[in-house]
Amino acid sequence: MSRAFVKETDTEDEFAPPRRAPRQPPCYITRHGYTQAQREHAELARLLAGRHLDSVELDDREEFRRQRARWYELADLLAAVLPVDPATQAGETVRFGASVTLKSANGALQTVTLVGEDEVELRAGRVSWRSPLGQALLGARVDEEVWWPRPAGALRLTVRSIAYLAAP
Repeated sequence: MSRAFVKETDTEDEFAPPRRAPRQPPCYITRHGYTQAQREHAELARLLAGRHLDSVELDDREEFRRQRARWYELADLLAAVLPVDPATQAGETVRFGASVTLKSANGALQTVTLVGEDEVELRAGRVSWRSPLGQALLGARVDEEVWWPRPAGALRLTVRSIAYLAAP
């Protein structure tokens, strides 16, 4: 049947956007990341309460769709993840939630924190525990050397410190 004869209007329920690929368990998230996701989800629920696409001004419909899609994304996230408080992970090895200070061969220091896939923010030093760097660090101890596999070539790093910080 031709699409010309199918009724499609702007008032169709487009609330449920295409879902991302299912998360691979275990789906860890820091306690702080979980709390932030809960707050954002609640704020979006408040903004969207009682609103329908057909009641939204034409100029605001794209923003409404974006907010609604984010609401669904956060609902999926909150249902799938296992919150972990980094402060309870304390130990002598790198585990999920660890803030790790690394020293490169040229002496440069950098601190990264291993977080869940939905919390990654590279500029803030938050890297996924599933990333190549995260996987290289898991189980490492202070003064241990690890090899970070990168497309530009593996990089040798030395673990200088490991800390498990309480959520802000």
